[in-house]
Amino acid sequence: MKMTQQIDQHLTFLMTGPPFAGKTVLSSQFPQPYFVTLDPHCLMSVRALRKEYNAEFDCDFLQITADRTEDEDFIALAGKAFAGLTAWEKTKKVTSALLKNLSQDQTLIIDNLSRVGEDCLVYTKKTANRSRMQIQDWNIFIDEIVEFFGYFSLASRKCNTIIIAHDDVRKEELTGDIERVLNIPTRLRGRIPSLATDFLLLTADTAGAGSNKRVRRQLHSMPAKQANLGSRCLIPNMENPSYLKLKPYMEAALGRVLPQPNWTPPEDKK
Repeated sequence: MKMTQQIDQHLTFLMTGPPFAGKTVLSSQFPQPYFVTLDPHCLMSVRALRKEYNAEFDCDFLQITADRTEDEDFIALAGKAFAGLTAWEKTKKVTSALLKNLSQDQTLIIDNLSRVGEDCLVYTKKTANRSRMQIQDWNIFIDEIVEFFGYFSLASRKCNTIIIAHDDVRKEELTGDIERVLNIPTRLRGRIPSLATDFLLLTADTAGAGSNKRVRRQLHSMPAKQANLGSRCLIPNMENPSYLKLKPYMEAALGRVLPQPNWTPPEDKK
């Protein structure tokens, strides 16, 4: 097959950055977003913006907790017998099901990777039947996370995916170099970025003074010494990113037209 005849089906975005940088807000703009969230507060900023802008949009939402799940959407996806599983087992179960069930025009959003790692640690300790991890237990943890990320490469997958993550800023003791790394244990923090099609960093700062002060959000996609970033879609660094701004680069990489956004910030409608 010629390259120009091939149409890729989907993308996997890894969006990282500090809290309040706009990762969840940007993700909610993608077409028909379906949030699988391990963070009970993840959509507060999206709800606040919806009210501030008087915008008519919504998001599908499935909350994963360690408690017994009575959510009808979860039971429909995983079955009632799985309602009492650990949070990690629930996350694996619904992610696997949604990747197969959602359409090409929908977007699966996992929020967030740090909680994924924490829940997997709890599961690993429970499986090993001890309160503190030992060396051999870390192999179980790594195998579980690798299996989870393997779901995003299956041929049966249909939808685009966003995995929201947080990062840590670390200083190399010998050289003094500053590096940004994913907030997840073990060597996986360096392996996971290569499994995504686009690894993007979002940051936020303030510009102006007094009543003119405003939040300025930045999307960083260009490879840098301090962060393991990159975009196969060739998305450039940009200020105040939105789905509409990303859409042309995604379409060029996939070779097909993508749906319109779930919603658009007012400044991008001008």
